[in-house]
Amino acid sequence: MTLVVSVRVPDGVVVAADSLATLAVQSQAKAKGPAKCPKCGEEHLVEIDVPLPRGIGTLSTLPYALKLVPLWGRFAVTTFGNSLIGERSVFALIQEFQQQDTFTDPQEAADALGGRLFKVLGETINVNDLTDDSVVLGFHLSGYKDGKPVTAVSRIGKQINTKSFEGFGATVDGETSVVTHMWELKQSIPQMGAIYQAWSVLDASDYAEFLISLTATSQRFGLMVPNVGGAIDVAVVIPQNKFRWIKRKQLANLLLEEERDHDIGQARTTDVSEAGPD
Repeated sequence: MTLVVSVRVPDGVVVAADSLATLAVQSQAKAKGPAKCPKCGEEHLVEIDVPLPRGIGTLSTLPYALKLVPLWGRFAVTTFGNSLIGERSVFALIQEFQQQDTFTDPQEAADALGGRLFKVLGETINVNDLTDDSVVLGFHLSGYKDGKPVTAVSRIGKQINTKSFEGFGATVDGETSVVTHMWELKQSIPQMGAIYQAWSVLDASDYAEFLISLTATSQRFGLMVPNVGGAIDVAVVIPQNKFRWIKRKQLANLLLEEERDHDIGQARTTDVSEAGPD
């Protein structure tokens, strides 16, 4: 899974994502069950393979996934859910999409990217086998439209579900349970409510990191296999439709070298070994 955060404040749209990828291998167990014999027509006990529920099989966590990507220098894309479609990474598919098309409207860009990822997903699996509410992968595409901050959210499964959020506020996706419970406290403790319209970009950056760190730390001390963690990448899209890094791991420096001259505060660029919870 992962946790991605988009925070819209007066001076920009701040986006953040963790770096942990979790791999699950579905295991099988041997069991005896009844089966009808095609020859004699009678039922016999035979040994069969029984798939175990997902998550019970072998698990591995990889802390170097790149889930925050600049798009045409004017949008920011953060991804959640599956990081691979077949044998191709979502990161590589976004880079390929970026070279083939260009958009200036964030909603149109999200629709086109979602369509591209859905097409590749449909070439890999039979999406009709999925349940109506399943989400295999998704993304936030954040930027500006007519001078207003916009976060377009696309969730991809049996079909594509896209929704846009405009104006000041915060949007989260992926492993959202901890954040959702925290936000519910606002109803009983009004002073905990966030005043997004008064925040600076660095306030929004710290808040986005806090939400991801809170989720990762909660999982660390819980009885579960973590699916949020590793280094936290943070970036901002400013009203002039320009993407800027605030904080990123060295992997992003290598794979997105063309954006290196557009960092905000070089001191905040971190090595993956120094950032994020275990």
